[in-house]
Amino acid sequence: MYRPGDVKIRLLLVNNLTGSLNPSHFPDKLLPLWLDIKKNMSKHGPMTNYAGKAVGGAVANIMRKSRNSTGVKIAEKLYELHEKFQQEY
Repeated sequence: MYRPGDVKIRLLLVNNLTGSLNPSHFPDKLLPLWLDIKKNMSKHGPMTNYAGKAVGGAVANIMRKSRNSTGVKIAEKLYELHEKFQQEY
């Protein structure tokens, strides 16, 4: 499913590091970008079993279902957020 160095694996790690962040941690100017990143990383919702019970997180689910190119787009947005934060704050 994943190969070493795969962007989706890296995004799972990033999610572990950023999972505790919430909108109050971001300046108003950068908040829309953060919300877009979070939306794209969880748009399919959590993994569920046959009974509809959640058995895995939304981020893991999107990474499992998405193409590597989708992961690259998310990673690019994360880098853009990082760059803007570093330059302006």
